[in-house]
Amino acid sequence: MYGILRRIFYIHGDAGRRDPGRIPGKTVVINRNCMSMEMEILSHEAVEQTDKAKDRIYIGYLSGSKTHDQDFAQVEAALLEVMERHPEVYLKLVGVLDESGMEPVQNRIEKLPFMDWRQLPAVIAGLDINLMPLENSLFHWCKSENKWTEAALVKVPSVMSRNCEMEYVVENGKRWLDVHHKRRVGQCPGSSGNR
Repeated sequence: MYGILRRIFYIHGDAGRRDPGRIPGKTVVINRNCMSMEMEILSHEAVEQTDKAKDRIYIGYLSGSKTHDQDFAQVEAALLEVMERHPEVYLKLVGVLDESGMEPVQNRIEKLPFMDWRQLPAVIAGLDINLMPLENSLFHWCKSENKWTEAALVKVPSVMSRNCEMEYVVENGKRWLDVHHKRRVGQCPGSSGNR
């Protein structure tokens, strides 16, 4: 059995099917990310039981492990600017993360420890926006679906990075807004930039 596993490269997501040559000499087996029935039930319960704060806007980043520092660094400056301009915006961080660049707004950052996945729906349901900054690499293509699907299950929109995996599952203007090119913080295409 070990000999068979050494010759097969398991990949979560669709990256291998699009470019199987990236893993030369290996058979690529696609294992699509999906939600379990238990996750769907917990998510439904979380939506039913969550009362969102009326006077605060919660932006959340659920990092999990220390490997997400580079992902968070992609949005840190823009997030700091938004929070400095809008005192009603709070940041909820889950997991291990270096947020030292957010020092000026530290009093509006709520930190929760790394937690079991069964607790995530209740936390995500309390957010207004889920952040999903990801690098555009094979590793990140393979993990990206989980973050936005978990948020979608509790009816929370995600602000996500553009990467190859996202282009296959979301359509610009319908399920997401492509802000691939740098724009002024707080201004989306077609908006007045007021919020």
